[in-house]
Amino acid sequence: MPVCICLGLDLETIGTQAEDIFGGSAEAAELDLDGQGGRMFLRVLLNLVMHNYPSLVSGSLQLLFRHFSQRQEVLQAFKQVQLLVSAGDVENYKQIKTDLDELRLLVEKSELWVYKTKQNDDDDAGSHSTTSSKKKKKGKGSGPSEDSQEEKGSGESKEKKDEKKTPSLGLAHEKGSAIDLDIGPPIDSSASHNYKTIKEIIRRLTKLCVQASVQGPKPKKHEQRLLRNMGAHTVVLDLLDIPYEKSADTRMHEIMRLAHKFLQMFCLGNHSNQALLHKSLDKFLNPGVNSLQGICVPLALVDSIGRRKRKSALQAVGSTLTH
Repeated sequence: MPVCICLGLDLETIGTQAEDIFGGSAEAAELDLDGQGGRMFLRVLLNLVMHNYPSLVSGSLQLLFRHFSQRQEVLQAFKQVQLLVSAGDVENYKQIKTDLDELRLLVEKSELWVYKTKQNDDDDAGSHSTTSSKKKKKGKGSGPSEDSQEEKGSGESKEKKDEKKTPSLGLAHEKGSAIDLDIGPPIDSSASHNYKTIKEIIRRLTKLCVQASVQGPKPKKHEQRLLRNMGAHTVVLDLLDIPYEKSADTRMHEIMRLAHKFLQMFCLGNHSNQALLHKSLDKFLNPGVNSLQGICVPLALVDSIGRRKRKSALQAVGSTLTH
């Protein structure tokens, strides 16, 4: 529930105080609104209960019960509050909402545009059967040595064709962006546009998480919290679950690397975000193409976990590294 406040106030101080209150700071863990730790409010309600007025007593008891039973609901609601204290925050909110809606839609419809080798294999099989039938018609009087030589030549040409069609991941990485340079298996223009759109969305979300500096990236907790409240991490985690051809789709490999990079910046220096990603720790501990990219995420999460969980997390990370 975003709240826009654009007044002539000290926006930096307001933002810092808001992060302390809603972000779970140890100093602001106990809010004292009446100067007596909330005891004055309880004394007033208990005093009203002692009156000989049934409707007043009933209302006071209901408010008293509500005061204690609704505590968790209020705390949960406060966690979802995001103060937009500047015009820049409003623009960021609008951009994030637009990007997440588009990214969520692309993830849901990934089966329609993500590259699949099945269609290409069927085409190759059809062309192979056609050429084979032509060879049988032409070569009835030819010897078996010619057929074997033709088959060998066609096999070598097919291998060369596959190599051109599916370049290695290392070569694509050396040349630059596989998406921008259109490196990978042939796809139509709409699918290419979807790859580029996802790449730009993830890059914008990543830039919101950190601020570049000489010492390295510094976390922007206000923006990190905004992304958390809007569920950016859940959409990116769903993106990581998209099935794709790991041996051929170099464009999706780049998308996965960018997604892991976003999650690393999303949890950088932010314990609340680290706790959220810890629930999905198994996603980053699976050996595979992106295992070394994703291993940075659980290592960053270890700092925010308790001693018992920290020990188990380190064991899990260690077992993955041994693999």
